[in-house]
Amino acid sequence: MAALGWLSYEFGITHQECASIKAYIPLMQLKLQEDFLKYFDQSGQLQKLQNMGHKYEKLLTKWQKRKEYGKPFRFPVDIDLKSLLELSGPQFLRLLLHEPLRATSVIHRVVHTSLASLLSVPDLQLEQVQVIIRLHSISSIPIYHPHVSGVGGIMLLNGILIAMTTPIKYSEISVNSPWAFVTAICSYLAVDLYPTSAFFPLKYGLILSIANQASNIPIAILAVGEDTSVASHLMNRACYLAHRHQTFSCPAVSGPIGGVARWDEKGYRWFEAGPLILAAPGVCYLGDWSKFKQRNLQSTILSALESGQVSFDTQGSGPVGPTLSAPTFPLRCAVWTYWSWASHSRKQADQAHFHTLVNVFGIPFVVDDKNETENVASQILAQAMDGSDKKEPIITNSELREYLAMIANQPVTISKEASQLIRGYFVASRRVRPNCLPVGAVSTIAALSEAHARLARRDTVLYADVVAVLYLYETAILKLFGQCYVSPPPFNSSYQSELPLPIQMHNRLEEFSSWIDNYVRSLAGSNFSYFNNEE
Repeated sequence: MAALGWLSYEFGITHQECASIKAYIPLMQLKLQEDFLKYFDQSGQLQKLQNMGHKYEKLLTKWQKRKEYGKPFRFPVDIDLKSLLELSGPQFLRLLLHEPLRATSVIHRVVHTSLASLLSVPDLQLEQVQVIIRLHSISSIPIYHPHVSGVGGIMLLNGILIAMTTPIKYSEISVNSPWAFVTAICSYLAVDLYPTSAFFPLKYGLILSIANQASNIPIAILAVGEDTSVASHLMNRACYLAHRHQTFSCPAVSGPIGGVARWDEKGYRWFEAGPLILAAPGVCYLGDWSKFKQRNLQSTILSALESGQVSFDTQGSGPVGPTLSAPTFPLRCAVWTYWSWASHSRKQADQAHFHTLVNVFGIPFVVDDKNETENVASQILAQAMDGSDKKEPIITNSELREYLAMIANQPVTISKEASQLIRGYFVASRRVRPNCLPVGAVSTIAALSEAHARLARRDTVLYADVVAVLYLYETAILKLFGQCYVSPPPFNSSYQSELPLPIQMHNRLEEFSSWIDNYVRSLAGSNFSYFNNEE
């Protein structure tokens, strides 16, 4: 009966429909899950899971009342290979010996679904459940040996092997929230210079850009503000976290930003790559945007960002050889820059150029140090008094760089709910604020949402990932263009609170999620009235 209950919960079918389940679910996957569930039940571990689950359920209730985030549920699975063979047959045993990763995935799925069906926790996520597999009676089962070329499997090792990778280390502090873990990761950028809560939107954007460095759609970053020294410090620090980075600090020395195509005196054609090519896949850090104005490089950079193609300079290619057409290569790096600009500037040329930058870069990140002065000063004073500047940070730069490199190649897909929210937000915003949101915002928001999902170690972009990105957008729009009649609730830009930043951001995004849902429903029309099915 336990197996029937599990199948009913897992696949949403009645007990009567179990007889015809082969028509709806791949037989092999179902058979493997059934085999292990039979062993799991008859070995008494299903009852053990239920007992431990009730204790975990009480802890969840206590954590929710205190508005705390709990640890994941850990369950040790003891597998006696001889008993597994007797109770489940040879098929699952063969899978465990020859494809242990696939077998572990099946076990993880069975434990998670069994726990969710036995308890009154219907929204228990797979990531909240961790399994620890302990094998017994290995010596009596034929195994493969490591010296046999091209053969893998399980073998018996005498001793203890312990390893903790950076992803596992930080997964230990991952909490049951779609935003808290990403918030914690981003907040530690340049923590020796600024408090974790200071200039948080820009930190968030920079880390998201790096998390997307292996994608075909790089995320460009533009920071604006009256004082750009903070943006300079943060970008300088963040670019070293990328897989590769190039700094284009002096146009007069570095040459063309795309590269040069030329013929030499012997008639050979040469291509000299510029920073936009050499930085791939990573970051091309431009620094101050204003320095490119005199050499007319701004139009070259904007053209590369708009088209996604980098053009080589053919001027001065020499008289030898035929005339060179400008070759192009795909843009595979994120372009970062900052610009000293004030929203109250009355210069018409500055305003026009600002709107041009917004249309190309997307919504910029506003660096406003006026609200952060007290917060930064408090940290400097504390460091001077107790020497805290010498302390090792919780997350080091090398560990953060390793983590970003690992998740950058994670393939992700966008869920229907996330896609609906992106399109609904674009339609709603273009209706109420047509001059604020650029035309290319849909692809930029999608790329940022994919990066957020990667940072959270998910392979699917959820509704919550898009909410986090839209929060950054609305924060910037509010500072750049001011409030309108549909502006979200007031933002606490300094993030000053007694609660830790991850918890505060979770609470803030929960509130913002409700607002964005009503915002899109009211302005985008009935076509977007059903998208948030993940709640």
